[in-house]
Amino acid sequence: MASLPTQRRKPSAIDPNKLNILLIGEPKIGKTSWIASDPNVLFLAFERGHNFIEANIFDVLVWDYSKRFKKKPVKSTASEGSALEALELLEATPATKFPRIAIDTGDAMSKMISDWWCKENGYEDLSEAEWGKGWEAGLAKPMREYASRIQATGRSITWATHSKSEIQKFSKVEKTYKETTLPKGAAKVIVPAVDMMMHMEAGARNSEGEVDRVMVTSSDPDALAGNRMSDRMFLPQRYITSKTNGWNQFCKLIKDEEFAKKTLRIYNSRYRK
Repeated sequence: MASLPTQRRKPSAIDPNKLNILLIGEPKIGKTSWIASDPNVLFLAFERGHNFIEANIFDVLVWDYSKRFKKKPVKSTASEGSALEALELLEATPATKFPRIAIDTGDAMSKMISDWWCKENGYEDLSEAEWGKGWEAGLAKPMREYASRIQATGRSITWATHSKSEIQKFSKVEKTYKETTLPKGAAKVIVPAVDMMMHMEAGARNSEGEVDRVMVTSSDPDALAGNRMSDRMFLPQRYITSKTNGWNQFCKLIKDEEFAKKTLRIYNSRYRK
């Protein structure tokens, strides 16, 4: 029999490997490289472009095979197939193998789902369905269920998505704000479900002539970002992310106060003059 709580629940310890993350950034900024610096992550590649990345990759060719959409290939041992095949493989594999899943990108996944649903139901576009029904049945519901089934295996998800600039108008000024390119239906599923939204943006050129990759990790006036744990971790609000070891740097920043302070000082020395 259910009962009401008798005491306040204590918050869980922050384990970076258990965090669900939305990583936003303009194309080619380095989102995929940052995710791939975690050797245990598995990419569900909904778009092509991973040929020059060393990572565990399953190429998603179609959402689901059907007579209307695409015939299932005969006998294949390659790490490619439908999104639902990948999901079934994950459900049959312990979470100790590939404890983190990267969906790259959420934008491409959204289009794949909606294209599949429209073809299955005889529509050219989701907007042709009964008002509101297309976006829920043809995008939000399949995406929500897919993510839930991945998480039910004990895995966490990092969603990669692109960035776009929006002009926000106030009474006297206009301001540029960096947003996600996710369709609204997909954003309504992903944003509430993640623990962190991080925005990767280009900074200044460093002494080697390379452009810094700046990571925005919490509420910011210029870019969509935020997290549920700001008061319980040391991760700076902005920092210069490593181009070769981004995941380990991120994990250390969460727990190591001295390392976080040093990383913040480096950022401030370059951008807070």
